Amino acid sequence: MNANSMPKQVEVRMHESHLEPIEARPQSKCAKICSKMFKNLLLTLTVLGVILGAVAGMLLRVASPIHPDIVMVIAFPGDILMRMLKMLILPTYHLQFNHRSRWFGCQI
Repeated sequence: MNANSMPKQVEVRMHESHLEPIEARPQSKCAKICSKMFKNLLLTLTVLGVILGAVAGMLLRVASPIHPDIVMVIAFPGDILMRMLKMLILPTYHLQFNHRSRWFGCQI
């Protein structure tokens, strides 16, 4: 190979100031709050759902008389939820009470 046919290599040196890290811009209070709310999205949505549910409940109570069929449709999911909670809580309470009574030497 010829020395003339090889590509020339060029070394480029950058000034040291180009290697410094870029500083983050200070965020406003609103941006900080929004970023914290987004990080805790599940908690934010839960609290928002509770607030919206309470407001909707108050507005429906104040509203003109609602047809009983509509009340039944709205109450049905809540009734099922309460029954599921009872199915979970009552056996747990019974087992805990039974365990404590045996711990203290009581017989049932």
